[in-house]
Amino acid sequence: MATSTALPTSTNQAVAATSSQPVTTAQGTTDVATTASPTPAAMPSTMDTTSTDPPQATTAANMPSTAMGTDMPGMTVGNTTFPNTLTTTTLGAIPTTTAANVPTTLSPTPTTNAPTSCYEEMIVVSCGDGSGTYPPDVAMLECDVSGLVPHHDYVVEVFAATAPGAGDEESSTERTMQDSPCNPPSDVAVYNISSSSPEPNIKTVNVTWTPPVQPNGDVMFTVSLTDSSNMITAMNTTTGTDHYVVGNLDSFSMYTVTVAAYTAVGYGPESDEVMFMTEEGVPSNSITDLQVNLTATSASLKWTPPSEPNGIILLYEVHLNDTTDHNYTVVNTTGPEPSIVLEGLEEYWGYMVWIYTYTRMGRGMVYSNPYTIETDEAVPGAPPIADTITTSRSIAVEWGPPSKYEQNGILQGYYLSYRTASSDPNVLSFSSAVESHTVDGLSPYTNYTLRLWAWNSAGNGSMSCVTEETKQDVPSAPQNLATREVHPRNISLKWDSPAEPNGIILEYTIMYTMEGMSRSQQMNTTETTGQITGLTADTTYSIQVAAWTVKGQGEKSMAIRETTLIAIPGKPLNVRGLALNQSAITVRWDEPELYAGPTTYAVLVYDAETETDTELDTLQAGELTSWTVSGLKAYSSYYFVIVAMTEAGNMSSDRSATITTPPGAPVVDQGVKPQESSDSTTTSLTITFTSGMFSQENGPVDTYTVIVAEDTDTLDGPSTGHENDTTVLTWYDVRNRDPVPPYQATDKRPYPFSSASRSKRQASQSEEFVIGEEKGCESRREGFCNGPLKPGTTYRAKLRAFTANGLYADSSYSEPLKTVTAEPMSEAQMYTYIGAGVGGFVGLVLILIIAVVCLKQRRNKRQEMVVVPPQALLDIHLPASEQQMVETSSRCVTKSIQTSTTTLIPA
Repeated sequence: MATSTALPTSTNQAVAATSSQPVTTAQGTTDVATTASPTPAAMPSTMDTTSTDPPQATTAANMPSTAMGTDMPGMTVGNTTFPNTLTTTTLGAIPTTTAANVPTTLSPTPTTNAPTSCYEEMIVVSCGDGSGTYPPDVAMLECDVSGLVPHHDYVVEVFAATAPGAGDEESSTERTMQDSPCNPPSDVAVYNISSSSPEPNIKTVNVTWTPPVQPNGDVMFTVSLTDSSNMITAMNTTTGTDHYVVGNLDSFSMYTVTVAAYTAVGYGPESDEVMFMTEEGVPSNSITDLQVNLTATSASLKWTPPSEPNGIILLYEVHLNDTTDHNYTVVNTTGPEPSIVLEGLEEYWGYMVWIYTYTRMGRGMVYSNPYTIETDEAVPGAPPIADTITTSRSIAVEWGPPSKYEQNGILQGYYLSYRTASSDPNVLSFSSAVESHTVDGLSPYTNYTLRLWAWNSAGNGSMSCVTEETKQDVPSAPQNLATREVHPRNISLKWDSPAEPNGIILEYTIMYTMEGMSRSQQMNTTETTGQITGLTADTTYSIQVAAWTVKGQGEKSMAIRETTLIAIPGKPLNVRGLALNQSAITVRWDEPELYAGPTTYAVLVYDAETETDTELDTLQAGELTSWTVSGLKAYSSYYFVIVAMTEAGNMSSDRSATITTPPGAPVVDQGVKPQESSDSTTTSLTITFTSGMFSQENGPVDTYTVIVAEDTDTLDGPSTGHENDTTVLTWYDVRNRDPVPPYQATDKRPYPFSSASRSKRQASQSEEFVIGEEKGCESRREGFCNGPLKPGTTYRAKLRAFTANGLYADSSYSEPLKTVTAEPMSEAQMYTYIGAGVGGFVGLVLILIIAVVCLKQRRNKRQEMVVVPPQALLDIHLPASEQQMVETSSRCVTKSIQTSTTTLIPA
């Protein structure tokens, strides 16, 4: 007999829950169930091992019904195909039938969570002593048949066989006993189905599955449901069905389901877990914590979503009912956001608000508590003017309050203003109880504009406006005043007659006022056209026209504003200049006689010293009427032309008078220095300087002086400046200083060279100057004095040249110049002085001097020093030219002694 191989082992896998309405998983996706670890089903408390349910003939159709060796149809169980042909072998004298390639021992394959093993059908027949034959004299013959599957029908055939062949068979159908199911149910799926409950949040699902491949008996099923709080509910089927309907589930909730098969013997393995989510329901409670921010025309609402939405909130439905007119409005939010701004509400208006919540399944079961709101006050609308009554001097006005939709708050009062076209408004105020007023003291035949508005705590409201004309007999204003042509100096006008002439028009008066002026000019005409002449170019005029009757001039027309065109400018006038310094001249001019419009000016600079007029530069002065021309040459002549420019054209002025810049500082040639002459002495130096030292190009050199200093490394270079800005030392200031700093040796002297030529350099001329030739400088504290120099001392000198306006320039310092060193006195000379000075007090002084000189010679001429007792010095009287620097201390006093022709004469 054919047998099957072992069934495949059950494996865990994800199972999709299918439904006409998709089942939602906990993650919010659809059509996908989540695989979880299987939970063993609860075992029944008792087992029915004597079930009388008819066995399932799962393989009876494939059992042979004819003799051994007959072909059989193929049979497939799981993935194994059983052979369809039996092979017959002879065991002794009795033939035995087995399946090809079938193991001789039972080897069921267990599942991972199965309480029992799966059975593999491998039929083995064992008779007698195991040889498969019985002696012919045995009274009772038995055979054991093994390798069968549980709860299966088998046909047993018994026949006797002899050598000639087999006899008739005797057959019997037998069923094996039940066992626990071998395999778990598979293909578990969950479908949402319509619930029979009227409660929208009660859900029903249909759990379906595929029964075990090897049930091993009459199976029923246990469906185990676990909710989100891990509560497990087990439900048993009463038949071997492949589905089970589970009701009374919560909406939009996650569950886990498993299915286990069982027989009277026990439970088989449990299926894989399948997670599913029930269908959405509707919210079972309302929103909370409603917050409102109000304006006059809007309400911004925010709230907390329902705590039990039973689904994904799609939107909120806001119901709005005004408490005055009971107009009902429903507004939906655009999404699930718990907020909305209600626009377009009535100002200062009461509303009731309540809110529903929607999911995909519909509106929630309850709405929020009604909430009363009142919008803020806003400015009121315009109060209607009911009637006006005019006389020649008054206007009576009647009005009413704004409509209830435009009061927008509690009215506090009214304002009424009135004005003419040319006057400021007069404003009157009234309480909210006043609704009429007569305005008195008005002008006859005048248009008045009346404006009425109400106010509340939010402010002033919109205005009602009315224009009334008092009774009078002068004409109204001419109409449609306009320009025909506009030129730089005239404007042509046209207009229409007054709408209400109130008599015969005699003439028109054209009134025009220049912008910025308060006084107007006028002209008369009998036509409805006119031309204003003699105007200023590029100027705005306000123009009005008034008509006349026998009663007088009527109301003026509305003013028009016209601007005349820009004209070509006239010549700039009175061009003049003033030299500011050696390099700059300020040029001034007057504007053209007639204004031509926005005018800019250009300054043309000409060199007046050339034979032909040479334009040096063009400077843009903008709208200024003066300009400082800089960068000019000192002691040079210029003249200027001013060009006036507008958009219409240009015009040049007459040339100005010639202006000459002042002299500048002399231009020095730094390579030309004062030179030493041979006529130097112990107290004086003679220098020579030439005309090539300074040029006359910045103006004639007027005076000069000499600057002298003892030769040091700190002497500064040539400098320029103004004599008023320079502090110089005198010989008296430096007489006791060592080394001698720069000092001015003399007052300014006339420059000895000609200044007739403007060339940069003069033909070479020379002049000498003796430094240190003046006597008696010790007593001249003020002014400059060319006092004596120190013998044997090196000096440097430079010239300082001045132009007439006090500007100066220095030459370079000369090379070092040294005075002659004084020779010491011989003994013969000393005796000559002694003899000549015999007598009295003077002789004693001379003796002291001789002693000092001798002492000086004995010191090897290192210093020319005279040591004189302080008391003796009080009695010495020397000529001014031989003044000594005497200190009243015990220090030595230096004295330069001339050895020329000086002779001491006794007193």
